[in-house]
Amino acid sequence: MGQAYVRIGLVGLSGAGKSTFINSLRGLRPTDPGAADVGVKETTTIPTEYPHPEHKHVILVDFPGNVFKLKEGLMTPVGFDTNEYIKKNGKKMEECNVFLVFTSGRVHDNAVWIAKKCKDMGKKLLFVRSKFDSDVTNTQEDK
Repeated sequence: MGQAYVRIGLVGLSGAGKSTFINSLRGLRPTDPGAADVGVKETTTIPTEYPHPEHKHVILVDFPGNVFKLKEGLMTPVGFDTNEYIKKNGKKMEECNVFLVFTSGRVHDNAVWIAKKCKDMGKKLLFVRSKFDSDVTNTQEDK
C-alpha cells in the first residue's frame, strides 16, 4: 500500500510571500539549491511541489500568483483570465488537501476569488497575512 501524502496548496497574489514561506519552512535561502524562486513579480508559472524537510509525507505546492489589475480603483479580474487559471491549475488544486491563501496588506478580490474556488472544490483553507512586519513599520513611519 502506498504512502498517503498531505498536499498543502499555497495560493494568492504574486509577491504575497508564498515562495518565501516555503523557503523559510524548509530552512533555505532564496539562493540555495532547490529553493523556491522569490520576487515581487510573478516567479512561479506552474504549480511546483516542495517536500517538507522533516515530514516526508507533507508536500508544499506553490501555485502561480493570481494577478489582478486595477480598474477604476477596484481590484477586479481585468487582464486575468480566471477560467484559464483554473484550466491550467485546477487539476493540481484538486490534489491538495488544504490551502493557505496568502495576502499582504489589504485582502483584495483576488484572495476572495481564489478562496471561493478552493471552497467550491470542497477544500479547507486558511488565510495567511504575510509581510505584517512591513505594515507595522510603515504605520509607525506614518505617525
